Amino acid sequence: MRFILIIGGIFFIYLFVIGINKTNKELETYTNGVLVEMKITEILGACIGTKSKNHMKVSYEGNTFIKKNTI
Repeated sequence: MRFILIIGGIFFIYLFVIGINKTNKELETYTNGVLVEMKITEILGACIGTKSKNHMKVSYEGNTFIKKNTI
């Protein structure tokens, strides 16, 4: 029984370290972010200039993404 508790504790410590590492990488990206140029290929939804939330298709390095326009 004691062996199982020790293995479980090591497992949780391992998960904690992985979580901290991932959080630090996300924080570094957020604070030191990198700007990329994307091409807007299509705007879906209402007209530009309205207060409604639009969706747009953007392309980056040959891949197409659908993003929500928050402006």
